[in-house]
Amino acid sequence: MKRSKSYYQHVEVKKVYSPKQLKTLSQIEVDTYLPNASLTISRRITLYRHKETIRSSRSHTPIKESGFSDFSKKLLAKWNTFGHPFTTHKQVKSKTVISALSKLERFMSEGFKSLEIRAAIELGHEVFTSKWFRHYYHFRSNNISLSSFLEYTDRDKKHDAFVAKAKVDSWFKEFVAGEDWVRRNFSLVDKDPKLTKLFQEAWIQYSGEEPDGRDMQAFREATKNLLKLCKKNEKYCGPAPLMGTVEDILKDWKNNKRFNPSASYIGNKKFWNHDIPNQLVKENVISSTNYITKI
Repeated sequence: MKRSKSYYQHVEVKKVYSPKQLKTLSQIEVDTYLPNASLTISRRITLYRHKETIRSSRSHTPIKESGFSDFSKKLLAKWNTFGHPFTTHKQVKSKTVISALSKLERFMSEGFKSLEIRAAIELGHEVFTSKWFRHYYHFRSNNISLSSFLEYTDRDKKHDAFVAKAKVDSWFKEFVAGEDWVRRNFSLVDKDPKLTKLFQEAWIQYSGEEPDGRDMQAFREATKNLLKLCKKNEKYCGPAPLMGTVEDILKDWKNNKRFNPSASYIGNKKFWNHDIPNQLVKENVISSTNYITKI
C-alpha cells in the first residue's frame, strides 16, 4: 500500500534509530517517540533493556571514594604493583575497590597496624606464587581481588567452590599471623611419600612422560584418598593390593585407549568412589560396589 508524504514525515523519527542509537535515548524520548507497537522484535528487546538500564541507574546510590584515609589509598596503589595473582584495580571508584578500602579502614580501626597490613599483603603474594603452598596451582591460574584477599563475602563462601574447600575467611588474617603459621597450616602434606612415589612410577609407566608439579600434587592427593578408602574398607582394601588395583586400571586405559585422563583424575574422589569399586568387582574382590564405603 502506497503511503502519503505526510505519513512518512509523521513516522520518520521512528524508523531512523538503529539498535545502537536506541541505547542513547532519554526516558522522555523513549516514551514519546518510540511506542513499542511500532518496533521490530529485536528493537523492542533493545528498548526494553534500555528502559531497565535507566530505571536501574536511578535506583543506585553513586559510589563515593571520599572518607578513606591516605594510607588505604596508598595500600591499594601498592597492591596494584605486584601483578598476578593479585588483580590490578584500574577503576578506583568501582564497587570492588570501595569494598576493599572499607575493609582496610575497618581492620585499622580494629587495631591492625599499617605496617602489619602491608607485610601481610607482601607475604601473601610471595606465598601464592610458591610451589610449597597448598593452593599454588589455583592461584597460578586465578586472580584474587584486594577485597577478597582481605575477607571473603558470605556469597563467596556459599557459591565459590575453591573458597568453600579452602575454608579460609580472610587470607589477610592468615598472613598477618606470620610465615611460620602459614607454612604449618598451608604447606603441601604428603601422607606417605613412598606410596606417592609408587603413583609417580605407575603414571610414568602408563603415560611415558615425567610428571610435573601439578601431577605430583595429584599423586599426593591420590595417596591421601587411597589411605582413606583403606581405613573405611579394611575388610576389602589394603594399601599394597589397592595400589595393584590402580596399576590394573592404568594398564586397561593404556591398552584400550578409550579414556585418556590427566594425572589429576586419579587424585579425584570420582576415581576412588567409582573406578576403584568397579575394578574390585571386575577382579572378584567384591560382588557389588555397594560393599565399598565411599570416601
